[in-house]
Amino acid sequence: MSTFFEKIKYSIFPFLEFKKKNLSFLKKVYISLNTLMMLTVISFISIYLFSSFFYSYRFKTKNITIYSNTNIADDEKFIHTLKDAEKTLKNNTLYNKNYAVQIYLVDSNLLYNFMATPFHMDTIAINILDYISIRNKDIELSKNKYHALSKEIQHEVIHTLQAMKYGGWIQSKFTIPYWVSEGYAEYIEENKLVHHNPKEFLDTNKERKNYTLYALMVKHAIEDLNKSIDDLHLGKLNYNNLLSSIFKEYNITK
Repeated sequence: MSTFFEKIKYSIFPFLEFKKKNLSFLKKVYISLNTLMMLTVISFISIYLFSSFFYSYRFKTKNITIYSNTNIADDEKFIHTLKDAEKTLKNNTLYNKNYAVQIYLVDSNLLYNFMATPFHMDTIAINILDYISIRNKDIELSKNKYHALSKEIQHEVIHTLQAMKYGGWIQSKFTIPYWVSEGYAEYIEENKLVHHNPKEFLDTNKERKNYTLYALMVKHAIEDLNKSIDDLHLGKLNYNNLLSSIFKEYNITK
C-alpha cells in the first residue's frame, strides 16, 4: 500500500524523488523533466485562472467584461465602439442573450501567447477557458483602432455564439466546417457587406484572402441561395460548388 501512495506522491511532486539515494544520471534527468513539465502546467493553469490579476481596470456590460491596463471607462469612443459591436451581435441569427465573455486587451506579447495557446501568433485567440485575447499592438497599428477593435470583438464573440448553439467548443470544432466558422464570423464582422469590390480586395490583401472567400461563400449561401444558418453550420452545403460559384460571380482566378 505504501508503494502505491509513493507512486501517487511522486507523480504529483516528482522533485521529491531527489531525496532518494543512489539515483542514476538518467533517473535524475527523468525527474528533472517531469518537474519542469509539472511547473509548466501549473504556470499555464495559473495564468488562465487568474488572468484578471495582470490588469488594472475592468469594464463590464451585461454580456462582456473587458480587462485593460488603461481606464477605458473614461474613453467615450471606446464605449461607443463596444455598444456598436453589441448592437451588431444582437442583429444576427445566432444571438443568445445569455452569452458571456471575458476580453483581455494584452500589452505583452509573452502574456498574449500564454493567454492564447502556446506559440499562437495570430491577432486574436480564444483559449481553453473561452477568454478572448486581443493584442493591443495590432489594434494601435490600425488606421482606425476603434473600428478595428469593434470588428475583432464581433468576430470572436460570434465564435462563442457558434459554440453555444452547436454543442460547445469541442463538439462544434468537429461539426462546423472551418470555412463556415470563420466565414460567418467575417460576414457578421463586416456587417454583412463583406467587401464592395471583392476581387480588388483579394488582389491587395493576400493575408486575408481565405477569410474573404469564406465570407463571400457564406454571403452567397444566405442571400442568394436562401440557405439557413443551420444548413451552413451543420455542413450541409458543398464547399467546392460554392467556391466555384464565387470565382465565377466575381471573376476571380484560382
